Amino acid sequence: MTFQTKVFLAALSAAVIALLVAGAAFATSMRRQTDGRIEQTLTAEARLAAELLGHTAPSMESNEAALMADLDAEADRLRPKPPGRIIGPGGDAPAH
Repeated sequence: MTFQTKVFLAALSAAVIALLVAGAAFATSMRRQTDGRIEQTLTAEARLAAELLGHTAPSMESNEAALMADLDAEADRLRPKPPGRIIGPGGDAPAH
């Protein structure tokens, strides 16, 4: 082997090793970020479940109208607010 071939192979080997190290570091970083996001999501979902379960449930002895009113109020509380006016299927705004 000539000197140029040896230098080329050494440079190629160094580049491959550098890419492997960088790839391993990137994979580790991405795994940590993914784990962190999963943990945040699970924590948020657990807090939401605790909040929903923490509300006093309507008694089973109450009448159906009161139960529907409680469920409607909970749905209104959880429903996201629309950013603007809501247009009906015919293209016109609903009557107020």
